[in-house]
Amino acid sequence: MDYERVNRYIMFKQHLTKTSKSYDIGKIVSDMAGLHAQIPATPYLSLFARVDNFSRDMLESSLYEERSIGRIRCLRNTVFIIPREFIDYFMSATRKNFELSPDKYTKYIGLTIDEFNILSKSIVKTIGDKGLTAKEIRKRIKGDGSISRVLSLMCDQGILARGKPPGWRSSAYEYHSFEDFYGKINYRGLDGYESKKFVVKSYLKSYGPVSKTDVIWWTGFNKGDIKKILHELIEKNEAVLLSEGGESLYMEIEDRRKFEQFESDNNTIINILPAMDSYIMGYKNRSHILDNDLWNYIFDRNGNATSTVCLNGRVAGIWDFDKKAGMKLYILQSIDDCEMEHILEEVRRTGTFLECGENIKIYEKMIPVRERTAGGFMSPLKD
Repeated sequence: MDYERVNRYIMFKQHLTKTSKSYDIGKIVSDMAGLHAQIPATPYLSLFARVDNFSRDMLESSLYEERSIGRIRCLRNTVFIIPREFIDYFMSATRKNFELSPDKYTKYIGLTIDEFNILSKSIVKTIGDKGLTAKEIRKRIKGDGSISRVLSLMCDQGILARGKPPGWRSSAYEYHSFEDFYGKINYRGLDGYESKKFVVKSYLKSYGPVSKTDVIWWTGFNKGDIKKILHELIEKNEAVLLSEGGESLYMEIEDRRKFEQFESDNNTIINILPAMDSYIMGYKNRSHILDNDLWNYIFDRNGNATSTVCLNGRVAGIWDFDKKAGMKLYILQSIDDCEMEHILEEVRRTGTFLECGENIKIYEKMIPVRERTAGGFMSPLKD
């Protein structure tokens, strides 16, 4: 298999090429089967890499005004931004992660299930048809430190929705009634297994060709369900099985046809991607985008990906920024002068978006992300 062509096709599907960039935020989110949003700034920077002339209000309009996309915790207990029409399926597929047994409430939030139910009803009543922050809610109901954990669980269970925070890098969300914010969501009425199948099909379409291990990694579903789902998709001619060097790879059937017709060009493609970007996080096996000896520079011990510079679909460097000092750059491989100039141009453009200027400090060495303390992947070039 020509992996350079595969990478260019995946980049095309994920709107990372010049010819596939779009102004349609909803389409991009759908085509990627969701944006990673555990770090508040990540979806903004992911879209900046995929939308010409992107501005922050474009995402915020879709999230908080049109509400055509939504921010929910789902796969691997991670927060994603997904299309509004996906919410039912993604929540149904992952609901067992958040519907705790009675004995786990005390361990998770420090309250019994009865205490949680009483407090959650009080919070819903306090919020009403407004949006309130955790601080405002805590003040009005005189709650203690457990309020934040209660609010998080209420969001995960479809009781509350995360609204607009005070800034694009902030996680101090306003909280709203889930139904008032998104309308009627009937995820509990859906069959969990069929919802998992919907999620897997979305993943195959966005990331294929992928291995069974990749599917298990991205979804967090158990091996038995994934094996059964992939088998059923092939039996129903909804997916196709490929073989590559003894490894079985899967593609959605229509996506395979598009791949066969895909005409790749040889233009240089530079992408400046944020920490946890879906293009990097979407696979367990990343050999098609990263040399094995560079793994420790990109992923921490929990598998979190740092901010990367990609050259023609493969990781070529790491970037960071400082509000005062500007952009930072570390190159991981030998590249020619023309490629370096393209990279510097894109790094400067990203610096302008981040409002830290166009100055670039190039580093000669760095501590691998895997050797840094927890959270170090978010500041990989911190002095």
